[in-house]
Amino acid sequence: MIHARSAAGAALDTGMGVPSPSFSRVDLTVPVFTVNSETDVTGYFPARQPDSPIFREWEVAGSAHNPWFRSQYSNAQNGLPLDTNPCATHQNDMPFHHVLQAALAHLNAWVADVTAPPSLPKIDIQGTPRAIQRDQYGNALGGIRLPEMNVPVARYGPSGATSSTDSLVRLLCNLAGTVDYWSNTPEPPSAGPPADLWPDPPLKDLYRNHGAYVSAFTQATRAAVKAGYLLEPDAQASIDAAAHADVGK
Repeated sequence: MIHARSAAGAALDTGMGVPSPSFSRVDLTVPVFTVNSETDVTGYFPARQPDSPIFREWEVAGSAHNPWFRSQYSNAQNGLPLDTNPCATHQNDMPFHHVLQAALAHLNAWVADVTAPPSLPKIDIQGTPRAIQRDQYGNALGGIRLPEMNVPVARYGPSGATSSTDSLVRLLCNLAGTVDYWSNTPEPPSAGPPADLWPDPPLKDLYRNHGAYVSAFTQATRAAVKAGYLLEPDAQASIDAAAHADVGK
C-alpha cells in the first residue's frame, strides 16, 4: 500500500533525474494500492492511471494529508498537549483513517484470495489551469465521499496556513488542511487571513431538525459501508458522533 504520493517518483541517488509524472508499474505480480487524501491529489493527479487487475487508487474528498487525528497521535507520542496547533486555521478532521482502515482490509483480501478492492470515483479535476472542482460551499466534488462529506456541517480544505516563519511548521500546517464549521447564522465570504471564498450556509436551512440530520447521516453512512470504503465499527462510531452532535438542536 502507498499512502500519499506525488506525481513524480523519488530519485534513487543524488543528481539522478526522475520522470514526472511517474506511473506505478503494471507488470508486477503483487497488487499496488494507493490511497490519497485531497491534499495529495493536488500534486498526484498528473500521474493518475486506470485501475487494473493489480492496481487501485482511491481519492478521499475533503481529507488532508496531516489531519487532526494524526497530529493528536503525534502530539501524544512526543509528550505535547493534545490540543497543540501552531496553525492559523483549525486542522482538517475528516476521518481519512476510516478509509485507510477499509483499504487495509481490502488489501488483505486482495493478497489472500485475489478479491480486488472496488474501483471508486476520482476527485473532480477540470479547467485551465486544472483544479479541484467545488460545490457552492467550497467542498470538493467527486472522489470517495464519507458521510461527513455527503451530509456536511462544515467546509473541508486540503491546505492550511500559519503565521509562523519556521519552515517545518509552515509545511505541517499546509498539510494539515482546514475545517470551517457552520452555524445557524449565515456568514459571507471573507478576505481573511486566511481567505474564505465561500459563504457559510445556515445549518437550519440544510437540516430542519436534529432527527433529519441524523437520518440523512445514517443513510449516507450505510451507503459508504455498502460501497466498500467504510468498515462497520467506524460506521457506528460516526453515527454515534452525529447523534451526539448539536446540529439541528
